[in-house]
Amino acid sequence: MKVWWKSFFLIALLNVLLISFAWEQAGRAGLAWGFLLALSINYYLVLYSPLRRLCPKGYQTLEGEDPWGLLEEVRQFAKRAKIPTPKVCIWQSDQMQGFVFGRIPYKGHLGFSTATLKNLNPEELQVLIGWSSLALKSGRVVNWTFLGLFLNLIFIFLSSVDRILSGLVTRRINRPHGATLWIAGPLIFVIQRLFCRKEEYLKLDKELEKFGISSELTAQVIKKIYFQNQTHFPEGDLAFAHLYFSSPLLKLGLLPLLRLQPSFKSRILKLRGNYPV
Repeated sequence: MKVWWKSFFLIALLNVLLISFAWEQAGRAGLAWGFLLALSINYYLVLYSPLRRLCPKGYQTLEGEDPWGLLEEVRQFAKRAKIPTPKVCIWQSDQMQGFVFGRIPYKGHLGFSTATLKNLNPEELQVLIGWSSLALKSGRVVNWTFLGLFLNLIFIFLSSVDRILSGLVTRRINRPHGATLWIAGPLIFVIQRLFCRKEEYLKLDKELEKFGISSELTAQVIKKIYFQNQTHFPEGDLAFAHLYFSSPLLKLGLLPLLRLQPSFKSRILKLRGNYPV
């Protein structure tokens, strides 16, 4: 079974469960609502662009002028991995990072922040390009992308619930405090581990050696990105954090990553004062 079959199987299962539950609860009227809800979710999964979250300040697709030589490198790695050449996106950021995403097996987008292009030399950039190409070839990127889309849906729902609770408890609807996010933490952790396991990333690191990229160089790049990013908070959305190269989400889980987000950190610190016990 291909790695990416997991995503399509779970999407089909979700559709069947939604329609069956609606039919059982409300008969024919429920069946219509179930189809409508399933269709809305499928529409979101197919058309929503993760780039809106991965590049919160906007991005540009690299075409024509390429002072870093990225297009040629990406083309060469794609040829070696025997996959279609992915598109390359550049976004403005002080954080060193690269990402990969795609909904269709073997096809996708690669992204690089301006800080990454500025601080990594050509040999170190090959680590990110090679890692992303292998992730696309293996089909794991499909699972990671749909994981981000599902988590984004969950966060949207939790945010709506949290706004209602904030309005009831503090009378300030426009200032949610993230209580429901912490309550749903175990569920989010289970979903994350179902789609995205650390072993998959370690396997990709080993496969990089077949491209002539040593594990020592990979470790060097990870350390360089990690230490440089200590002074710059992540700008990407939590739902898609696992799509980033060397994301803290892979090793530490979701909750430690929350502590790195200034907005969520401030919410948690103020939680006891805003929610009277």
